[in-house]
Amino acid sequence: MFLNTLIGSIIFLITNISLLYTSHLLIRRFLPNAPHSVRLVAIGTLFYAFIILIFQALSPFHAISKTWVTITCILLALISHFVWGKLRNPQADIQPVKTWIRDSLSSRWAVLLIVCGFVVLLSLSRALLMPPLAWDCLTYHLTSAALWIKKGTLLIFSAPDQIQYTHFPINGEIFASWLLLPLHNDLLVNTMNFPITLLGGISCYAIAREVGLTRKEASFAPALICFSPMIYALITTEYVDTAVFAFCSAAVLFALRYLKKGTLHDFLLAMLASGILLGIKFTGIPVAGLILIVTAIKTITLTWHPGFLKKLGVVLLGLLTLCAMGGRQYILNSIDARNPLYPLPIRIMNHEIAEGWGGLDKMNEWISQYEISEGLDKLDWWGRTYRKFYYRSLTAGPKYFLFLILAIVSLFISFRHIPRYHWYFLSMMWIIPITLYYTGPSMDFAKGGYYLDTSTRFLSPYIAIFTIQGLVLLKKLSKYFYTTDSFLLALVAWDLLYVNKTHIQEIGLLYPFVVVLIASIIIIFKLVSRALKNLFSKEGTIFIFGRSYRLDVTTTIRWANYYAIGFIVTVAGIYGLQNYRDHTRYLYYRGYTDLTNTPKSFVNGWEFLDKSNEKKTIALTMGWKSPGHHWFFYPLMGRHLQNNITYVSARHMWDVPTWLHQGEIRGNEYSIWLHNLKRKNVDYVLVQTPWPVESQWMALNEDIFQLMFSDENCKIFRYNRE
Repeated sequence: MFLNTLIGSIIFLITNISLLYTSHLLIRRFLPNAPHSVRLVAIGTLFYAFIILIFQALSPFHAISKTWVTITCILLALISHFVWGKLRNPQADIQPVKTWIRDSLSSRWAVLLIVCGFVVLLSLSRALLMPPLAWDCLTYHLTSAALWIKKGTLLIFSAPDQIQYTHFPINGEIFASWLLLPLHNDLLVNTMNFPITLLGGISCYAIAREVGLTRKEASFAPALICFSPMIYALITTEYVDTAVFAFCSAAVLFALRYLKKGTLHDFLLAMLASGILLGIKFTGIPVAGLILIVTAIKTITLTWHPGFLKKLGVVLLGLLTLCAMGGRQYILNSIDARNPLYPLPIRIMNHEIAEGWGGLDKMNEWISQYEISEGLDKLDWWGRTYRKFYYRSLTAGPKYFLFLILAIVSLFISFRHIPRYHWYFLSMMWIIPITLYYTGPSMDFAKGGYYLDTSTRFLSPYIAIFTIQGLVLLKKLSKYFYTTDSFLLALVAWDLLYVNKTHIQEIGLLYPFVVVLIASIIIIFKLVSRALKNLFSKEGTIFIFGRSYRLDVTTTIRWANYYAIGFIVTVAGIYGLQNYRDHTRYLYYRGYTDLTNTPKSFVNGWEFLDKSNEKKTIALTMGWKSPGHHWFFYPLMGRHLQNNITYVSARHMWDVPTWLHQGEIRGNEYSIWLHNLKRKNVDYVLVQTPWPVESQWMALNEDIFQLMFSDENCKIFRYNRE
């Protein structure tokens, strides 16, 4: 196992460093004079764009594997180094971050920065020590992400009910798959949203700077936004709403810069970020569409770019970039289901233009029953709206009501440092999407029931934009109030207290383990550092390709200390963490939650099927259970993704698109079901409550199906194919 950890760590370093280096060189070539924060956002946007392009390029060849992904990343780094290598200057992007941290630690806000860092480190320890626990992640987010690296292609997995969600845009799942790939386990996948949230925070800071806020004033934007419940509660999960927030903010940033300066590079980056956003979730469509329209109009009206055909070519290039980054699933849905937004229906004025998934009617019915049982149906519009400003998991939080009022007031006030049409552009980026969300009928199911309080996670990028506008108005009013900074500081502290109460408390028992782990890392670092200093205490000569090179003692020791020791300690830490995770995986499944309360009644079955040295194909089946979203496929893959998972239809003898027959692939033909069991080489069948017809068939055919495990909620049968 240690060898696998070592190889996986090397692959992780090579692939990520290669893409970061390529992104760095591109930005050094095309945006060398942009503000530091803008350059960092551009590098992050390019980094994730490369990940998407690599997966899409390798998918047709079934080549999404460690080998081919690593080769592709190395080739990208080599090509970019050959073309732009002379422009490299990593310190130009790293030094401003160091300066900002140093200045912050020496300011009067140092305590706030330290507390924020401590909270993030605690969340990071939780992400590394716990397996994925969130509901949607265990059902479809990670199911798709893991299957892609197991099969080597971006396939659509077919199963009843919940699997319709795999027709959603896939960029967010690609980011999760990227972290599953190197180690072929989920040790790192819970950290997915940490860099993405950081990217969103820097984007908000950069937007605030573009609209005239000082460094100190702009620093409140990421602190106020990123620690809010609707964003920070998702940070240790694989939910994709944080990615929607990050790339929406990045797209708005580059679009705003394009409106101000009219440079082609900002236009292409705006299209790139908008394309990534379009490919993450349907809620990004309004912003991506608005940015395309606004930037296209700006391009056509530019006076210093002659030639209508050239301008049209620029617009088409942006549209191509948009489609390449986010159009894949929309095209596939249009071909397969005659509906680019499948499984959602497309309705205009209550007239259905394209048919969606039939199961949504059952979900809407269940949501209506839930509202009646909870008394939510008696709430008026205001009663349903103000709940979103409570302090609950995934709500916006009370402070955003204030910023919403400030943003609305700011529409009627002129600001000297920003043109009015730029200000109205920012306003459109949140007013139109929020209006469409609440007035459009296509997502009615996501506005009520248990979504009622939590639906603000779908609106987090738009809330972030009007928060920045509210901060600008606060700056204008600050001459009348002398405690504005203290007030904003109190709002951030309020969020941090809530985060500690609802998000961090689950790892309270792990604090001693974390302290011991950190102490061990420090001791190991000191011991190895001393050993390497003795090893490289003398100057020497090395020969490379027949040439001799003189070693400098200082340089060698630095390299050995900061790179060799860091890598050794990291690999050892990853190996230790993986062993810890392997032994405690089902302890966490039984006793802990992350964001949502997943059923604990199936954990015994998951543990029974998870044998690291035994690879098998597992078929999962169950009856209808509202809201039809209890298909926990991902845990069946095991600690190291060693098992294959499938659903076996008793209706069709072939794999069919899930839009056929309204996505219904359940059936009651035993002969068809048996045929498909053999065709898919199934070893075990796991049945869950409510008991489906398949459980009766297996109970009546004991010569073929051997009962291996049984409790009140699930049964496991071994299928004897012979």
